[in-house]
Amino acid sequence: MLRLSSTIRSRVSSGLRYRSSFGGAAGIQAEEGEHMIDGLLQFDTLHEVQKRAAGQWPDKPLFGTYNGGRFDWMTYSEFDEKVEQSRALLADLGVKRGDTVGVISNNRWEWSAVASACHSLSAVVVPMYEAQLPKDWSYILNDAGCKALFVANDDIFGRAGEEVKAS
Repeated sequence: MLRLSSTIRSRVSSGLRYRSSFGGAAGIQAEEGEHMIDGLLQFDTLHEVQKRAAGQWPDKPLFGTYNGGRFDWMTYSEFDEKVEQSRALLADLGVKRGDTVGVISNNRWEWSAVASACHSLSAVVVPMYEAQLPKDWSYILNDAGCKALFVANDDIFGRAGEEVKAS
């Protein structure tokens, strides 16, 4: 059954610069004067990367949301809390290993929080563009067998609700 979540709102600019190699290690570029801890980013899952970063840089800014001519910054620890809230919501919806979760949204911290929560549950994120037609969303969601759907705003929520039918 497909469930539509409550809506997500804001605009995002990422403060994270990274480079990665998928051989089991990745490195976040340190700002001048910062030092990396040996092995900090040796990981087996993306969830481990997110948790370790939150532990290493709890008060550092991660995501900036444009608000009234300025950016409001979210720290790594604040983002970690949002991931845990999203994880709890997904678990309450019955999302588990191998399940699929749809996201219809532009780039924003909420998208990243839902994706990180999915990674923590070994669930699969099915991303879609806001500009796609509702019939495209319906096809993708039903083909992927999505158990939940997160949307960017009330407009998309309404359009998805009219077109997307539980399978």
